[in-house]
Amino acid sequence: MTRAFHGWRMVWTMAFSTTVAYGVLFYSFAVFVQPMELELNWNRAQTSGALSLSAIIGGLVAPLIGRVLDRHGSRVVMSLGSVAAAALLLLWAQTFSLLMLYAVWASLGVTGAMTFYDPAFTAIAVWFKRDRARAILTVTLVAGLASTIFIPLDTWLLGALGWRGAVRVLAGLMGLTALPLWVVVRRHPSDVAQTVDGLSESVPATLVCSSVAASSKTDWLRSRVFWIVAVAFALGRMAVAVLAAHLVPLLTERGYTRAITATIAGAIGILQLVGRVFFTGLTSTSGLIWLSSATFAVHGLGVLALALGGNAGIWVFLILYGTTNGAITLTRAALLAELFPSGVYGRINGAVSLCVALTSASMPLIAGLLHTYSGNYDLTLWLLVASLALSAGVILLARPTPASRA
Repeated sequence: MTRAFHGWRMVWTMAFSTTVAYGVLFYSFAVFVQPMELELNWNRAQTSGALSLSAIIGGLVAPLIGRVLDRHGSRVVMSLGSVAAAALLLLWAQTFSLLMLYAVWASLGVTGAMTFYDPAFTAIAVWFKRDRARAILTVTLVAGLASTIFIPLDTWLLGALGWRGAVRVLAGLMGLTALPLWVVVRRHPSDVAQTVDGLSESVPATLVCSSVAASSKTDWLRSRVFWIVAVAFALGRMAVAVLAAHLVPLLTERGYTRAITATIAGAIGILQLVGRVFFTGLTSTSGLIWLSSATFAVHGLGVLALALGGNAGIWVFLILYGTTNGAITLTRAALLAELFPSGVYGRINGAVSLCVALTSASMPLIAGLLHTYSGNYDLTLWLLVASLALSAGVILLARPTPASRA
């Protein structure tokens, strides 16, 4: 009887841990920020700076964490990240000064880079080849429910325990994820006497060793393909960064009611799960480079519909933007795994994360400045349409080389 493939146990374990990580380290801040401000007499600009700093720090450390992932595997990184995050959350619950708040959230930016999608995708790139897209889909579908689970949970905890007590509970939950990660996650299938994808036949030596050899001979971070992918995704994620911060005021300015605005914002989260399922189904029949370009193009058409306005445009935006918003996460993970050796996946993904973080951190501010200059969001939306058109074209220039198919 064939033993069950251990890679799927890892996938479900990492799906659970990333759901908790996003729920605690990403979504909880929005629930607790107002009561924290009321208690400590802070304003929204002061508290928002802590979250922005966290995102920037997470991007800056991503390349370093990627190198550690390649060398030591996701087990160590994700387990330590969970424990460190739990300790930092306990410090957040004791915060009484802005300096301490900023120090805690800057540090949480590091732990986020250790516990979010990237370490999980690095492990999947090593353990899966044939079933890689399905494994990535499983993690992102489960973790995509983080806001659905944790925003109501955080709200209930807030009412029952206050924001400090609620944060302490979340710290305990975050710390608990370290145990299953340490017990289940392994660096390579050979660590449990299995092969990539759990195939019964022996994996050829070239499949196991070629990524190591390629990574030692090639500086992938200076390669043409890397910069094409990095630029494409840095441009392609600008819209997500801007609309996450400005969609609600944009729709309000255009006269949409609070009910419609809330419906659109909430439906995007649901549609991105649909988009991920649809994208994964297409990976078996379409090349990833062309599929990536099409994803960016449809994403841009959604933003174009928003820029053109009108009652029909807002619903076209919702469908096109919402579905592709979820697919882009899978696009990047699957494409990097196809274009680069698994032995350098962590550092490549980390470097791309840094490029994406730089645009993601700067674009909400640029959008605000353009709004102040013009009095509306029209210039910003056309800038986003142009950036997505460029990303759809740029990604087509990427071509895998024989060495990168390890």
